[in-house]
Amino acid sequence: MEDGLRQIAPVFLNGLNKRISSISSLNRHLEAAAPILPPHQAGISREQSIDHQPTEEFSLSKSDFISYAHRAQVLRFSRMSQEKTYDDFVISLTLASNSRAELRKVIVNAFLDEKKGYWKEKTQVVTRYKYFVEALKEGNRIYLLRPTFLNKGIDFQVWVEKFDGEKDKRPSHGGLIEDIQTKLKESPKQKKAVLTAIERVWNCEDPDKVLSETGLKFTKSLSSELVLKALKWLFIEQDVTYWNYDGRMMLWRGIQHALE
Repeated sequence: MEDGLRQIAPVFLNGLNKRISSISSLNRHLEAAAPILPPHQAGISREQSIDHQPTEEFSLSKSDFISYAHRAQVLRFSRMSQEKTYDDFVISLTLASNSRAELRKVIVNAFLDEKKGYWKEKTQVVTRYKYFVEALKEGNRIYLLRPTFLNKGIDFQVWVEKFDGEKDKRPSHGGLIEDIQTKLKESPKQKKAVLTAIERVWNCEDPDKVLSETGLKFTKSLSSELVLKALKWLFIEQDVTYWNYDGRMMLWRGIQHALE
């Protein structure tokens, strides 16, 4: 980054030093100078100074150039970021496989097909995607929302329509674990069946098949269907985000520990 600045700074210093007669007049040139630096080069601080080269009329050192250009770049992009709108897309997505790697591959490839963001009349347009992935017997659906601005754009959020009966909300790890604990307080005898059902979903089995074969029956809190289908996608999310670490094992261990 610094090498790139070393190469471009002298070129622009020559022109700037001829036109700028005082420090106060520099501010009038900042926004004109700022676009020459790509955003990823705007993080150089004044302390990372380069040799000062005076001129006869007015001397603007390379470190000054970098410092002031940095300020202008931040100002420019902060102003631009205030004007933002969304271009929304809705997609139905069915994902079923007994392979963690295949599930991860398919969902990531779907994200790679998304349209890029763009600028329109000085306004940043963000492409935003909603993927409907599960239908529930109660009539609501589970969907994925992107982008989330995490993990370099490949992450997603899991949402449930009318989660509390009125508003769409995100099921959290802790919230689902608390719900499972509430169910087991209601019916301790079903603990083995509950753990078996969750483990089967963790092993990429279809939640509807698991529910039909385990016969879980609870009257309190969230439906067993919602819990298992939400866990399916939270497991997938962890495989996408933490594949090179424990992936979905992180959430499964948390559930096992909480139910010990």
